[in-house]
Amino acid sequence: MVNQGVSGITVNATLTALKFLFQITLDKPEVVVRVCPVTIACKLPVELSLEETKRFMACATHPKFKAALAVAYGAGLRVSDVVSLKVCDIDSKRMALRVTERLSPYSTLWFDSQLRSQKDPRESTTITER
Repeated sequence: MVNQGVSGITVNATLTALKFLFQITLDKPEVVVRVCPVTIACKLPVELSLEETKRFMACATHPKFKAALAVAYGAGLRVSDVVSLKVCDIDSKRMALRVTERLSPYSTLWFDSQLRSQKDPRESTTITER
């Protein structure tokens, strides 16, 4: 299948179905003992340059949208994380942002920002999990 140009995800789905067929349905687990999933290469996201980031942030006209974009980009948040933020999640004394229910209902991430000492906004975020 791999030699025919089929994606690794399709190959792994087919292997999982065959494993289920032989192990559960036909009760012959010895047939698929040596079957291993295909390794799928992960692509890294494209990182924006400083000029591209400035142009992207300039597209937002309303201050509320500029703030949402800046928080999302600076802290690496998803849209659902930014939308669910509340005023009580901002700790202005510590310059920290509290994000809850990101990975699971039990996880809370704190984004501590040291904007005074660092020039690059990508280096200004420290993530700690509590």
